[in-house]
This record gives sequence, C-alpha cells and structure tokens, in this order.
Amino acid sequence: MWIAFFAWLETQGPLTVILTLGFLFYLVYRGIIKLPGVQVKIRDRKMKGVNPHAGCQHVSDFQVRVGKAIQLILDKAFLINTERIRLQMIEAEHKVDELLSGASKTYISLLNKELGTTSGITNHPDYKNYNVLLRAVRYEVLAKVRYIYKENHIPINEAEFNDWANSRAEQIVTKVTYWLDDYYMDDAIVDRKTVYKANYARIADIRNAIIGHFRLARQISIAQEKKCEELDKQINECLPYSFK
Repeated sequence: MWIAFFAWLETQGPLTVILTLGFLFYLVYRGIIKLPGVQVKIRDRKMKGVNPHAGCQHVSDFQVRVGKAIQLILDKAFLINTERIRLQMIEAEHKVDELLSGASKTYISLLNKELGTTSGITNHPDYKNYNVLLRAVRYEVLAKVRYIYKENHIPINEAEFNDWANSRAEQIVTKVTYWLDDYYMDDAIVDRKTVYKANYARIADIRNAIIGHFRLARQISIAQEKKCEELDKQINECLPYSFK
C-alpha cells in the first residue's frame, strides 16, 4: 500500500505533497495510524510545562526521517513535473525557432522572385504578415510539444521510439500545414500553393530535425529518470520500514 501511495505522491505538485505528508504525520502523531517502532505521546492538558514527548524513544528519529523524506519527495516531484519539461522545452524552443527561421528565409526567396528585387523585402507588408503568422504557428507548435512532454510517454526502446517519433513528427508537420492553409493571407503576392511547394521541398529535413529533437528530449528524460532512481533509494533509506 505504501509503495503505491508514495508512487502517486511523487507525481503531485509541491503543495499536495506537503499537505498530504503533513496530514499523514498528524494521523501518526494522534495515534490514528499505528506504525511499529514509533510511539507518540499526546500532551495531557493538566501537565503544563512538561515535554509531551518525554519518554518517546523513537519519535525524534521519526520526525527527522519523515522531514528528510518529504524534502526528497518534493525534489523528485520537481524533477518529474518541472525540471524535465523545462529542459525539454528549452531545446524545443531552439529547434522551432531554427525551423521557422528557415521558413522565413524561404519566403524571402519567393518574395524576391515575385518582386524582382532584393531591396526592402523585410519591410514588405507580405513579409511582415507572414512572420506574424509564423509567430502564431510557433505558439501552437510549442503548446503541442509541451503537452507531449507533460504526458512523458517517450519510449525508451529504440524501435518503439522510432515509431513514436515519426508519428509525432508527422502530426506536427500536418498541423502546421493546416494552420498555414487556414490563415495564410488571401491577397499575398506569393500564393499559398507556391509557399507549400517550397516548404515541401524541405520536408525531409524538417521531419529529421523534429525527430532529432525528440531524440534529445528522450536523453533528457533518461537522465532525469536516473536522478529519480537515486532519490528513490534515499527516500527508502529515510522512511520507516513500515512505509516500504
């Protein structure tokens, strides 16, 4: 029971961990939950000035162990719920910015060809509007990637990972295509079909870049998992044997 309880607790946020363990300690203190080797005496209201824990042979050690276990569980929850995703999203932002920069350069080339000049392209309304569209796409892509990482279902097995990464990369490429189709400027000098063909010429490189990012994200997950395993060992050393 306790193994399942602490496995659940490690997936919760810091506030839930603190409140849950605080309540658990209260139950032990009040004697509602009995733990072998832990004796807690309740203060008699008539015994003013008397240490309520006088004669409690193990309670001090119990408090220290539970306090340390709480901190370790909070550390693990931070790794799982915050730090892992933070590191993965840093890399995701770099990769998305890199890909969208390529898309922007491709659009400049197309606009140059249509206008017959390289002068003032970055000040052209179409270029500015397209970059506004790319910023909106950036937001949507990062939101989807964050959702993927929040689920934390990146396979470790190589064959399973390849299938998973290819599927997710295809989902992202398809979504971006839909977004550009829906929101592309109707009166733009370069029509949507021309932009699509130019981007499609780079599709293999785009997919490989996305898959490469997922591979890096998997390495981050593996590294964080190793840290969590070390914290598990420390938690087990802290908890009374009745918790294990």
